[in-house]
Order: sequence, then structure tokens, then C-alpha cells
Amino acid sequence: MSKPSSQLQSIEQALEIGQAPPRELETDSLLLNKPAQQAHWQPTKVVLLLSIATILSLAVLAVTLHFLSLHGEAVTSSTAQQMGVFPLLTDDSRILCSMNGIIAEGEKSCSCYDCWQGKDCSVGTDIHQCNITADSGTPLLFEDYWLAHPEAEVRVRASFHQGYGGPLPQLEAAIRALHAQVGNAVTDGRQIVIGMGSSMLITAAMYAFSNVSRTPGVQATQVYSAIPYYNGYAWPAAYYDNRLFEWTAGAAPVATAEDPVIEIITAPNNPDGAMRNKTIEGSFGVHDHAYYWPQFAPIPAPVAYGPSDVAIFTLSKLTGHAGSRIGWAIVGDESIAALMSDHVARASGYVQENQLRATHLLQYVLGDYGSVIDYAREHMQHRWERLRTIMATSMRLQMQILEAAQYDSWTQTMSSPAPAYVWLQCTEPRDQDCYQAMLNEGIKGRPGPAFGAGAEYNRLELLMQPAVFESMAAKLELFVAN
Repeated sequence: MSKPSSQLQSIEQALEIGQAPPRELETDSLLLNKPAQQAHWQPTKVVLLLSIATILSLAVLAVTLHFLSLHGEAVTSSTAQQMGVFPLLTDDSRILCSMNGIIAEGEKSCSCYDCWQGKDCSVGTDIHQCNITADSGTPLLFEDYWLAHPEAEVRVRASFHQGYGGPLPQLEAAIRALHAQVGNAVTDGRQIVIGMGSSMLITAAMYAFSNVSRTPGVQATQVYSAIPYYNGYAWPAAYYDNRLFEWTAGAAPVATAEDPVIEIITAPNNPDGAMRNKTIEGSFGVHDHAYYWPQFAPIPAPVAYGPSDVAIFTLSKLTGHAGSRIGWAIVGDESIAALMSDHVARASGYVQENQLRATHLLQYVLGDYGSVIDYAREHMQHRWERLRTIMATSMRLQMQILEAAQYDSWTQTMSSPAPAYVWLQCTEPRDQDCYQAMLNEGIKGRPGPAFGAGAEYNRLELLMQPAVFESMAAKLELFVAN
């Protein structure tokens, strides 16, 4: 990505909008770190000055930590290290596992990646015998990046925010700054609703739109998504079995004032990566943009929706921190935003530690000008090039046809999509159940019927660790050659 031409004028301005200070503004704050300017100083004067500097530095440190504790702020590792509070925590969990697995703190043996075994994961399994699990969307692709960037860690004091709380203003500021930097969404003049993951926010949007559209005594608001759709959409609409909204399968319904429709539009789509738009005129639109980041799709322009639509994003597919369960919605209508916030508050409340971690991660991404995006983008482009090579001559499998390359504002070049999933269709009669056919060969995907499609389809994730992807690619080569 090309760096911004106009830099922020001060560290205070950077922190005010939720950004990490630009590199040009980073300076040593301690006299001890600066070279002596006068070579003719006497040793006694140097000792005196060093003592004064040390006392002043400790005083500044004590005042700073006291101020932070009074205001309930957590001390992040980067700030604390600069102040000399504690060293960075390095993560040797991969090294201890021969780079083919990871070990949890306190455990004696490694958890090995697919196709590796042994106490330290140093023994490779024969590619014909090992099994690949590719049925989830856990973004372990980012693991190596964060292992290489221990300075991005954050520690939280036990005294931090012991009481209940709402959304953190610092997180909202970081979200707005992030979308401005990436260029994938307009946030000006819109509300930000923070939730515990994008799935919660999708349910919150269903709740909000149903409340403003439903007429008493009329049937529940219909919830619809075109096939193939993410299988997680049908679950909340059907699970709650309430009078507000219900899942509608099959043909697209018609939206009317008496019979409103909530349409869920995923762009890029899960499972096939297609860039979708709203198809039902007059419907309320819930736009799931979990994958609308430069590592998965070119960003020609930021999305900007009206009051009848919400855009939902998630931390998990941006940085890989799916377990932190942080998502956010960009909402144009204040009443919809209020209802969504009400749902979040009643369903789970706001977890302060999760928000703090997300804030720190987004500030790190901002200050590093999105190097994690560039890292993930390079890996995803490689993976799709590898898949195209494997499938080029295949008569047994076909994968989705991706959209043509288009201008990407992030790289300022023409860029091709690199979706998080490959959507496969088995073409031979013996493989009518594509999921089972591939499972028999040691590749576990997610079957087409889970997405409303036929059994001839199967979805494989592409978000696993690099070593696991290469093992899966080798098994795909065997599958198509059989």
C-alpha cells in the first residue's frame, strides 16, 4: 500500500483519532537514550546528570502509571516497554513444536497441525494417510504474523474496569480511523454499534428491523438470503422461534409494507466469494462484509448504505483474532442503531477486555499501515494461484469462477479476488455426494446442503496455517488425479 502523503502533525492528534503515532513522530523520551552532545563533560557531571535523568524518568513513570490507574486505562506492552516497565513476552510455542504445531502454556506436548505427529510435531504423516480438516473458518492464517510481532501484545491489570461498562469510545475511534485508512466503508454521519462478534450483530439487526417494520397481529418478518448462503444465517432466524422474524428458504419473497423482508447479503459471499448486492426491492438489507478487506477482495470504493441497511464487519477476518469475539455494525438510522445496541446489552453486555484488546490491535494496524493486511493478501493470492494450477486440467472437480480483476484502492493496482473459501463441484457420477467423496480421500469440507445447495457441492476453507494449506493442496492433486 502506498503511504499517506500528508502525515499527522502531532502525537496528540494521532492518539485523539485512535491511531498509533506515525513513525516519523516516534522519538526517544529519556535523556539516557540520547547521545552526549558535549564530549568535554567531566565524569562527575555525567554521573550527576545520569542520576537526575533517572530520577526524573522514574518520576514521570510513576505519575504516568498513577494517571492511568486513576482513569482505568490498561498499560499496553508497547507503551510499557518504552517506559521500561517490563520486557516483551516472546512466544516460542511454534519453535518448541518444530514449526509444525503449537503448545499451550503449561502443556507438556504439542498440538500438531494436520499431517504432523509426535511429541514435538517433528514426524510427518504420509500424505496418503493423513487427514485435513477444512470445514471451519478459523483464521489461523494470521498466526505466524502475530508470532513475528510480539510488540503488539497487550496486558490488562486486575484493577482495570472492574465494574460494568458499555462500548469503549477508543474502539469506535479506531474503527472509524481504520475504515478511512483501508477505504472499504464510509462511517461519517453514521452510528457504530459494537457487538460480541458479527453473528450477534446480525441477530441484533434482525431484531431491530423487525421491531420497526412489524405490524401487531401480522406474521413475523421474513429473513432471506440467496443460495448459496452462509449456513449461520438460518440458525438464529430459526433457533429463537419468535414472533419477530423467521427464516424463509427457497424462492425470494416479495417485500411489502404489510409483509416486510430482511435480506442478508454477504459480499464477498461465503461460500463462493461472489460480490453480491441487494436483490429484493423494498427489503431491509443486512450486508455482511466480514470478508470485505483487501486480503480477500479488491476494494474499488467504500460501501455507503442508507437508513434501511446496515453494514457489518468483524475483527476475526481482519487480524485473525476470532476468539476475541468483536464485530461492529455501521448504521445510518439512529433508531435502528439504538435497537441493535439494546439487543447487544440485553444479550451479553459489553466485555471490556475484549474491546481493549481489539482497540490495541486496531491501533497497531493503523500505526503499521496495515502490514497484517499485506501479509494475509500475499498468502491468499498464492493459495489461489496454487488452486488454479491444480484445477486447470481437472475433470473430477470444478471450482467457482471468480470475478475479473478490478482496480483496488489499497494496492492502487488491478487486483484479483482471493476468497477465504473454495467452492467445489464434483462432476463425476461416482462423486454425487461431493463431501463424502472428498472425506474418503482425507479432506473434510462442509457439504453443499449446509448452504442451501446440492450434495454435488463442497466448501473448503483456505484460512489455515501455511503448512496445512500445502498439505491440503497436495491431497487435492491426488484427488483430481485419481
